[in-house]
Amino acid sequence: MKYKVFFLSIFISTAIHANMMKDMALMVGAQVGATQANKDITNEFSNTFNDIQQEQTNLNNDTNYFFTSTSEAQKNLMSNISSIFQTARKQVSIIQDKQSKEAESTQSYIQSVTSLQVPAQNYLDNPILYDQLFANGTMYTPQTRAWKNIFQIGDWEFDEETSSFWQYEAIPFTSTTDQHQDAFKNFIFTEWNTHKSYEIFCDITLYKVSYPFYVGIIFNKARWISGDTYGLEKYRTLGIYARNNKKVSLCFAQSVMQSSKKKNSSKEQFITPLEQISQNQGVQNFTINQMAFQNLSTKPITFHIKIKPTPNSVAYKIWDHGSAEPSEYTNINTGTIISNTISNKKNKSKKYPAANYNDLFLYHGVGFLSPGAIAQFNLKGPQELLFSQNNIDNFKNEISNYFKDQQYKFTSRQLESSTTKGV
Repeated sequence: MKYKVFFLSIFISTAIHANMMKDMALMVGAQVGATQANKDITNEFSNTFNDIQQEQTNLNNDTNYFFTSTSEAQKNLMSNISSIFQTARKQVSIIQDKQSKEAESTQSYIQSVTSLQVPAQNYLDNPILYDQLFANGTMYTPQTRAWKNIFQIGDWEFDEETSSFWQYEAIPFTSTTDQHQDAFKNFIFTEWNTHKSYEIFCDITLYKVSYPFYVGIIFNKARWISGDTYGLEKYRTLGIYARNNKKVSLCFAQSVMQSSKKKNSSKEQFITPLEQISQNQGVQNFTINQMAFQNLSTKPITFHIKIKPTPNSVAYKIWDHGSAEPSEYTNINTGTIISNTISNKKNKSKKYPAANYNDLFLYHGVGFLSPGAIAQFNLKGPQELLFSQNNIDNFKNEISNYFKDQQYKFTSRQLESSTTKGV
């Protein structure tokens, strides 16, 4: 009994000790695990905090960069806008000054042509008739730009198929008792004004001529002002003049008004460009391919002409079809034209002091001259003077509808006439 109690005590004691060891192991394991978990959590928290701090730093840097960049961009933009505005103001000021000067020049021009110092006969030559001629001289062309055929010399027409102007009659220089009268007025033109530099580009084709003849381009054509009867013939011209098929010239001339050298005299003589050219004046340059004119009766000749006008000079190129375009322009200094010798009715030469129109560059009308020649003028520039393809198409339809209408009326009259005869 005693031993039973002893062994039971030992068994119980061993069991209790084993449980205690187990509990201790669990406690130690839990403590170690908690310590490691706490360490891991602390590390993770520290890393997360560091990441947050870094992100905050990056965010602050990005924000500062954004505001700095935005401020710099706004500053640059405002600077550019201010610069553009200042430049625009300067340009507006320049344009206003230029317009003011042009207005003053135009006013001076109008005053000069309506001055009481101009001989009264200039205004007694039936100015109302000239107003009527100008008003009724509009050619039948596509819309948007009016072309004028004031004096109705020959047969000027617009050809819608080639978009070009034609003179279908070779009206000679001496077609009236007043020599050259028709020749000087055998032209058409359109009024135009611009503040930009420009180049005139035109193809001229000759089909038939009667010597002498002149075909050329009118430019810097003055606008029509009622009462200024000379205004219709104030222009510059560059073109081809031939006395015969062996003497062909490239000529330039501009309108001039010559004052009498006599004291106390207000008499002035207006000299047209063609009058100067026909008297071997103006600028003449014998550089035209004269051999091409030998076969003109069987083969038309086409010349390409480019002109760049300025107030005191004219630059040009001219070359015949099939040849290469010249690489450089030829310049004419219009200020060097200092005198003109014009023959009077008694065939006596008289020299006048030069008084070239300084106001010729105020206006930029363009036109064509063709006395003594059947010629075609195909204008290719400036672009502002060309008819649009839409306007040409409408013009073609208008002509087609007109002929259809005329054909219908003719057929109706024929049927009506046949019916009447049958009754």
